[in-house]
Amino acid sequence: MTRFVVIGGDAAGMSAAAQATRGVEAVELVVFERGQFTSYAACGLPYFVGGLVGDADRLVARSPEEHRRRGVDVRTGHEVVAIHPAEQVVEVRVVETGAVSREPYDHLLIATGASPIRPPFPNIDAKGVRGIHVIPDAVALDDQIRNRPPRTRNPLNRRWIVGRDGSIYHYGYFDPRLNALTGLSVYRPAAEGWRLESQTF
Repeated sequence: MTRFVVIGGDAAGMSAAAQATRGVEAVELVVFERGQFTSYAACGLPYFVGGLVGDADRLVARSPEEHRRRGVDVRTGHEVVAIHPAEQVVEVRVVETGAVSREPYDHLLIATGASPIRPPFPNIDAKGVRGIHVIPDAVALDDQIRNRPPRTRNPLNRRWIVGRDGSIYHYGYFDPRLNALTGLSVYRPAAEGWRLESQTF
């Protein structure tokens, strides 16, 4: 039986896995996923943090258990740390224990997705500045927000612009005739902690 190994259990990897099981030839399908979730809507993470999605589990289209019931050997908490094409073998590390094993493959698909880029803005690593890339990131940020009093100066909308120097601009109205912004406020992150200092023009 052909062994098909997929690295990454999110949308792309699991879609490919589903296609592989629909062929004429019988396939042993193994998916290695570093995290604990599969087939989730990453684009919905901001809606969860914003409170429009009440439960992070609602972002998951199909859980690892559901995939396993369909015959896919999904191994969450497993990270592929090396690929040996000549031997057709991948090295897999168990995240929780650090144990490493070698897994053979006949066909290999790499569907790990992209890594987020943190721009070199001033104070990008300041306390309270967070990015969200996967579900645990969103849950951690949601917990932080829920356990602290609200401190947002203005609601975020399309009138916010981040400048190259790290400043955050908010405008009231854009006049296309004058090609100018009105009611412009400039916010700069404070040197210590997550606090915005503002200057209004």
